[in-house]
Amino acid sequence: MKFVKIRENSWTHSKFPTAAAIPGRGAMITRRAFLKTTGAGCAALSFFPAMSMGDDDFPEDIQKYVREARYYEKLPAKKIRCLLCPRECVIDDRERGYCGVRENRGGIYYTLVYARPCTYHVDPIEKKPLFHFYPGSQAFSIATAGCNVNCKFCQNWEISQVRPEQIRSIYMPPAEVAGLAHQSECVSIAYTYSEPTVFFEFMEDTALAGREKNIKSVVITAGYISEKTDQRLGYDILAMICATGVLYACGVTWLKILTGMTWSKTRMAGMYPFLIGDALKIAAAALIAKALRPILRATRNPK
Repeated sequence: MKFVKIRENSWTHSKFPTAAAIPGRGAMITRRAFLKTTGAGCAALSFFPAMSMGDDDFPEDIQKYVREARYYEKLPAKKIRCLLCPRECVIDDRERGYCGVRENRGGIYYTLVYARPCTYHVDPIEKKPLFHFYPGSQAFSIATAGCNVNCKFCQNWEISQVRPEQIRSIYMPPAEVAGLAHQSECVSIAYTYSEPTVFFEFMEDTALAGREKNIKSVVITAGYISEKTDQRLGYDILAMICATGVLYACGVTWLKILTGMTWSKTRMAGMYPFLIGDALKIAAAALIAKALRPILRATRNPK
């Protein structure tokens, strides 16, 4: 340990003495000079905004785990409201929600655990709280960090009560999860160990990838999720499909009465040519409704 003279009649000790205090390395900088230099540097940086990190830039090593969240609404001043679970966290720019795995960057909400499981294992299905679901089969179990509740008795608190950067994870996209489950001869993929709600986007895409390989999905969850998250868009699409079906039924029947054609010819003339176009219109209308819903809600509740 070396002692360094800072100014007359004043001493301190330091393992790494500063250059300004070492003889032959220049005069000591004063507080006024330091403030002037710092102020000038900050002023210079303000002229180069392009050099600063963008609102939605994440470190390169975690960008592969980042996806825009699917259930949130934008608020003024770059704030957002998460709509994934009943907490509906209102989150400032550069802050995270209660679960710790979703972050607001410049008014855009991101999940930080997409394709980022911190554990995976092949379990017998009997370990899951299910009744007579493919008994004797295996389940490919995965989990990410994070949880939207804080149970004092949680047996997996080491992964559920930490942020993703605080625990070792691996990159495993949905197609790879489905492939590993298939290779392991697992009948199902289980989203378990922590709380699947907080990695909803990853879980949903993995379930779709598993379905392509005829692999089931089971969710071991506390169920603390917004009802509108898993039903709202489906209800929109279902309502439009039902309405379109009614229109086809009425239109084809009326066309048969007017023309006297057989049912097969009537369907060929009045329904089949329009199915693809109507399906595209239903999909577009559902997406437009999803985009407009936050605007309409803000209009009804201006506060």
